[in-house]
Amino acid sequence: MRFGSGSYDVRRSEGLNPSLLTTARHEITCTVAFLDGTERQFQVDRQAAGSVLLDKVFAHLELVERDFFGLQFLYVLGTKETQKRWLDPVKSIRKQMLCPPFHLSFRVKFYVSDPSKLSEEYTRYHFYLQLRLDILEGRLPSAEGSLALLASYAVQCEFFLLFTVLSCF
Repeated sequence: MRFGSGSYDVRRSEGLNPSLLTTARHEITCTVAFLDGTERQFQVDRQAAGSVLLDKVFAHLELVERDFFGLQFLYVLGTKETQKRWLDPVKSIRKQMLCPPFHLSFRVKFYVSDPSKLSEEYTRYHFYLQLRLDILEGRLPSAEGSLALLASYAVQCEFFLLFTVLSCF
């Protein structure tokens, strides 16, 4: 670059890598809220099918029994109406969720009649988190006696988890 020539390469002078600029435009950021209250962002190709995001979420959670879970999002019907929908693993994410922000919730999609048939303890833990959330948010109405029993189970579970974590140190 000569001084006073009036033209120069802006990208090179500002240290921008053109390859990084193009890939950023081809990806979307999806924020997933998990049952334990945490959130994580995942980068996926803007044309990716829902299965790509699901695979990333399952890998993050190290979840083996995947058939019972899914990702749920709010679909905007009108100006003020929304509807909860499940992310279809076959369809493109952009076709299902029309515009950003791409916020999804990890949820139990199918319940089993007998939780003891679940082979993984971690899967049962996610079922517990979902049931706990449903009860706390009033989506699962129960009798007072049942709620007291469930609360005692929840306390036992929380103390067991706390004891397990503390014993690791």
